[in-house]
Amino acid sequence: MPKFSANLGFLWTEKPLLERIDNAAKAGFAGVEFHSPYQEDPVSIRQRCDDHGLTIVGVNSYTDDAIEKARVLLAPRHRKKAEHIIDRSLEFAQALGAGYLHVLSGTAEPDDRKTALDCFSQILAYAAENSRDSSFALAVEALNPYDKPGYLLSRIDDAARFISGLSTTKAKILFDAYHLGMCGDPVLAKFRAYQDLICHVQVAGIPDRNEVDQGTYDYGGFFRSLSAAGYQKWVGLEFKPTPGRDIAPPVFELVVERIEPE
Repeated sequence: MPKFSANLGFLWTEKPLLERIDNAAKAGFAGVEFHSPYQEDPVSIRQRCDDHGLTIVGVNSYTDDAIEKARVLLAPRHRKKAEHIIDRSLEFAQALGAGYLHVLSGTAEPDDRKTALDCFSQILAYAAENSRDSSFALAVEALNPYDKPGYLLSRIDDAARFISGLSTTKAKILFDAYHLGMCGDPVLAKFRAYQDLICHVQVAGIPDRNEVDQGTYDYGGFFRSLSAAGYQKWVGLEFKPTPGRDIAPPVFELVVERIEPE
């Protein structure tokens, strides 16, 4: 049975971050993952998670609207600022005791793609060198072009080729089944193809990014297949809650129920 973590960038977003951690624990989750917790003290976050016995599965690198608009991680002229962003993110991930740091590339114009890939490769090499004594993985994710037009890596095959071309073994795939499904990729076949490169899995209903019991994809079969493949890492629930539906307990109970062998 996979281990499920609550993605607090999507769940209970009407509450302050520390209260979201409380909610995740009350709902029965064993782990949490974060999008943008950088306004909080990482020591306080870790302590609140420790109080509940929650594992901090992962965190996204620092970003904001200005960073994304300027494409800081993908432009040579912004190299020093990009390194500062990575330094801040590495320090935060280390303080949290996170299992992975998801390094967000940002978007690139088609004509700038080669330069952008070169810059992102250099930034990941910098991140790997400056986290060589840390245990967390550096996660790279492909984001589908409908939700994130122009994102540097939009297909899982592109992400896998990119990672395979790096000189570090710290870089891994954040495998998001929702993004694969939105691209029309065979989710389970791609998982099997890249399992050795995967550090984390995320899920949401396809195509509306809601609960996993909604949509067109059979997550029950997917979860059973993960177990059969010996996948023992985390599965993050990163979905948009249906208004009026109790977020975690029914989804969590349903997931657990669906992955039981028939």
